[in-house]
Amino acid sequence: SRSVQKEERSIGRLLASLRPQCLTGDEILVVDDGSTDRTRYVAGEFDATVIEGEPPPEGWASRSWACWQGAQRAGCELLLFLDADTWLEPAALNRLVISYGQGPGLLSVEPYHLTEKPYEQLSAIFNIIRMAGVNAFTSQGHRIMPNGAFGACLLTRRRDYARVGGHAHEAVRGHLLEGTLLARAHLTNGLPVRCYGGRGAVIWRMFPEGPGQLVAGWEEHLGTGALTMRWPHLLMTVGWITGCFNALAGLALALSSGDSLNLVAHALVYALCAGQIAWMLGRMGRYRSWTPWLYPIPLFFLLLVMLRWLVVTRLLGRMGRER
Repeated sequence: SRSVQKEERSIGRLLASLRPQCLTGDEILVVDDGSTDRTRYVAGEFDATVIEGEPPPEGWASRSWACWQGAQRAGCELLLFLDADTWLEPAALNRLVISYGQGPGLLSVEPYHLTEKPYEQLSAIFNIIRMAGVNAFTSQGHRIMPNGAFGACLLTRRRDYARVGGHAHEAVRGHLLEGTLLARAHLTNGLPVRCYGGRGAVIWRMFPEGPGQLVAGWEEHLGTGALTMRWPHLLMTVGWITGCFNALAGLALALSSGDSLNLVAHALVYALCAGQIAWMLGRMGRYRSWTPWLYPIPLFFLLLVMLRWLVVTRLLGRMGRER
């Protein structure tokens, strides 16, 4: 768990959903990396084994270090890594194990994004890009291997995890998007990777604490995700975003032109874009029905976060180094 107060609440929700689904011989390990709330007490209430995490060594990200410590203590053949802010639907654990089958390789689930407040609708375009960035959920299904994975829910066999180096792999341990790099370590070692959407199985609410958390969270994902996305997928993503902007610009120009036929044509293009976004969001999370039709709002939010990230990390960061 992270050392913030919300983990006390979220870890309880996760364990309450997980404990009833465990079978005899299953073990639940909670790595506490310095929490200052009641995380340890809550974990103990659900008979989870609490591992007091050590400070991460140099070159390690805290999440990878926590996962690695948990894996070293685990005694089961299958290793399931779950973020503290996720939770499971009834019977989801059994579904995950059945989907994994006998392996080998890595199974990854992108949790179904639960949104409640209006500001959370701004995550819409980010969620789409996040899913597209790993080359999963294409029309070819599992015939095309993903080039990444989602760190919030990972399932693998102990021997496969050890074979690729797990979270201690030199490309994985220091990266914030460790799921993607762990997937590529599996692929490099000839082990398959399968990605699934979490609807009906694994859920999370990403940014419940307000717009500030939303901006900071997606800014972090944007910076780290851009560095791991392959060029073909990056170019396709940029092309898709440009197409969405063109649909909006065409509709705006048609409205000002007074040409009814032109307006109908551009309105149809805009509706097709909104329909595609609605279809994708329906697989990724619970969004409001109006969100796809107002997609320019989360689209402009994406650009603002991107601009802020570029200014803070590139311009100001470079100026700081030059001083």
